[in-house]
This record gives sequence, structure tokens and C-alpha cells, in this order.
Amino acid sequence: MAAAAAIAAASGCIGTHPAHAQDVDGYPTRPITMVLPYSPSGSGDRFARVLGQEVEKTLGQPIVIEYRAGGGTNIGTDYVVRSKPDGYTLLLAGTPLTVNPSLYKKLSFSVSDLASITMVSISPYLVVTGPKLPVNTFQEFIAYAKANPNKVNYASAGIGSGAHLAGALMNQMAGIDMNHISYKSSSQALTDLIGGQVQLNFSPLVVSTNMAEAGRLKALAVTSLKRSATLPNVPTVSESGLEGYEILGWYGIMAPKGTPDPIIQKLNKAFVDAMHEPTVIKALAVDGIELIPGSPQDMDAFLKRTEKQAARIVQLSGARIE
Repeated sequence: MAAAAAIAAASGCIGTHPAHAQDVDGYPTRPITMVLPYSPSGSGDRFARVLGQEVEKTLGQPIVIEYRAGGGTNIGTDYVVRSKPDGYTLLLAGTPLTVNPSLYKKLSFSVSDLASITMVSISPYLVVTGPKLPVNTFQEFIAYAKANPNKVNYASAGIGSGAHLAGALMNQMAGIDMNHISYKSSSQALTDLIGGQVQLNFSPLVVSTNMAEAGRLKALAVTSLKRSATLPNVPTVSESGLEGYEILGWYGIMAPKGTPDPIIQKLNKAFVDAMHEPTVIKALAVDGIELIPGSPQDMDAFLKRTEKQAARIVQLSGARIE
């Protein structure tokens, strides 16, 4: 929270920098920095490295990964927003970008202060419970939660996280009253889920699929509108009684607002082409992750829709960070 407050207190308005014609001609002529507003070794790290290595081949310049974690991703995002819009500083944006404007009381930037390049991926969460809970299907879990009001706890990796909002939306749509328990990490949350300290978790498939297949967790549903190819026998929440329920994690590539359109288009082509490479698909399109390369306009529409959904769910959750 202190980090977030420091960002909010940053002086001055978001700067704009003139882009000269020579910045476009021959671009790029030096290494490009991709900022990750997350900690190293997460899924974002894998996306940045795999895509970066492929894009380097097209652009002829290194893609340098730079970590600027903190403030719920706001520190790294703010850094990119304030960077020169010349195509040499990019952001691997993710789910918090469209959540934080509603979650934080004050932010030094908005989604519109960034320029879309392309969406990278979307991925559902796996709704899982521990082996001790006496339910085996999503419908049985909802019945259990209704029979035990205020006694069911669900875990997340923090206030405003995807799992937190997934639970808030489920409370509203199912008419149940689960308690949100915030953890410092998803691994700790899953440990307590297995131990019975919490009863439900919304976990990335890459984290929980193997545990579910091994019987350490019970997979009840996925949070996408269509079933996951990774777990085709696991139904969606929507088909299990909460029609229209959908919560997805996502990644995309962005640049500071004002980056010249020819540079945006060149970057778009490089990243989109990379995501069609078989080696990239093999490395990234796993564990329920779907690569969705597209135009900057496609990403703009996705962000607008997702930010609107996030604002509604944040309001439902009552979450707020000063």
C-alpha cells in the first residue's frame, strides 16, 4: 500500500514527448526494454522471455526484460506510462491494469495512458476445493455454501486479485456469502486449501491442474465460458448453473501513449507473427492458456470491456486500497 501511495503522490501530470520522424525510420536501432510489473519467475516472466526471443529475430534488436514490481503492478505501469513514447519501452500488461483503476483510490495513470499493441493470451481459473470438503461437483459446493452461510472461506493471492474478484462475482450470482481470505502467495493459499483451513480457491490451471489430477485437489469448474482443452471433463461455472459467469486472466503488450503508429504497427506484426510460430505455441499455449494475437483495435475493445466488468465486480466486493 505504501508503494501505491508513493505512486499516487508522484508530482506532475503524465508527460508526453514529441516523436520525430527519425525515431520511426529504421526502427529499432537499439535494444527494446520490456517492463514486467511483476516479480521474476511467474507466468509473466515466461511469456516475456519466450516472446522476446522470437521477436528479436524479426526486429534485429534484443528485447531486454526489466522487472519493476510493486504497488499491485502500479509501479512498473507508471514507469512505462512516463517513458518516452518511441517504441523502446514496452509493458507486459495483465489483469491488474483493468482492475486497479477501480480498486485504488488514487492512481497516477489510467488505461488510456497506454497504447495497445496486441493481446497475448487469456486463461481461465480452475475452481478447486480441498479433499476434506464433502462435495464433488460445483452444484454440490453451492448447496454446501448456502447451507453454511458465513462459514465458507475462499482464498486469493491478494485484495483485487483475479481470485478475489472471481469469488465476489460468484457470491453475487449464486446468492451465497463466502468470506474472502487474502494470502501473500498462491502456493500458501493452496496449502491451506488442502489442509482445510479454507474451502475454495480460484487457481490458474498451470498451478493446480497437476494437483487436481493427482487427487490432492477437487476440480469443480473452470471460469471461462467454454471448457478448457487441458481439462475437457471439467465443466464451466456457466454451464453448472451460473449462466454467463466468466473471469479470465490475461496478458498483452502495450507502449506509452503517443508512440507513433508506424512503430505500433511494426511491433504488432512482430509479436503477432511470433505467436504463430510453432515453438512459441508449444511453449505458451499450455495449461488452459489461449494465445489470442490480434490488432491494437482488438485489444482496445477487450480492455474497455474488461475494465467495465472489473469496475462492477470491485464494487460488489467492497474492496478499496487507499
